[in-house]
Amino acid sequence: MQKINAAWISAYLVIACSRQGSEPNPVPHEQVVVVPPAIPSSGGAPAPEDPGAARSDGAVEEKNQARSCPTRIDLAALGSAPLPITHDPNVFELVQDGKRGVPRRVRLRLHNPLSTCVCPPFAVTDYDPKPGPGAISNMVHAIFPQPLANGHDFAASSSYGSTVYVMTGYFSGRQIDEYEFTKRQHGRVLAEPSTAEEEYQAWKEKYPEFCVESWCVVLDLNPRKSNPTRTGRDVLEYQKYVHKMHVAGVQVCP
Repeated sequence: MQKINAAWISAYLVIACSRQGSEPNPVPHEQVVVVPPAIPSSGGAPAPEDPGAARSDGAVEEKNQARSCPTRIDLAALGSAPLPITHDPNVFELVQDGKRGVPRRVRLRLHNPLSTCVCPPFAVTDYDPKPGPGAISNMVHAIFPQPLANGHDFAASSSYGSTVYVMTGYFSGRQIDEYEFTKRQHGRVLAEPSTAEEEYQAWKEKYPEFCVESWCVVLDLNPRKSNPTRTGRDVLEYQKYVHKMHVAGVQVCP
């Protein structure tokens, strides 16, 4: 175990050096892009309701002004002090703000949920969804625009260590399925499955879309302590993911 621990500590120190400026082209810690502004309205009054959005009960629904996440951001035009982490966020309200065209930028803690379902690989750590009408899952489809490192490349590390992802961004207001997510994140069309197995039906389930502007990680320094069922081999596998993060320019949160 001493050999494993020494190797792990060495790998951690290597990636930690990235926030000391040793990386030739380090990714800036806070990469903030201006959120698309809401559609302006006269006199500061709410935007006019869409006359074509009448419901069967005669009421008029608020126009959905949600905009999809960008697939590329300009790092040269960015620059902002880090936001404080929002604990116990109201994801439902954040999604509603996006639908109104005025998304709020927040800094959240996320993790890779261990689940047997076909679900998004990220979940908001400090949000406990309440059952009932209007309930929104704590699982999100996170969109990492270029040139940010793609956090989805490291999601499988959850089997070997408990990484905390600290992400700055905003909820677009959209809820998207696996097909739309694949198109936005990977730029390709997800082919229809050849079978009608139940797990593939999960591709149609919709989750909130979160637009990532910057992110960093809090590494699991002792994977066997955070989960006693993990083995020395798991620690070695987690170490490999730490190295991949370092190569991709992922930064350790201060």
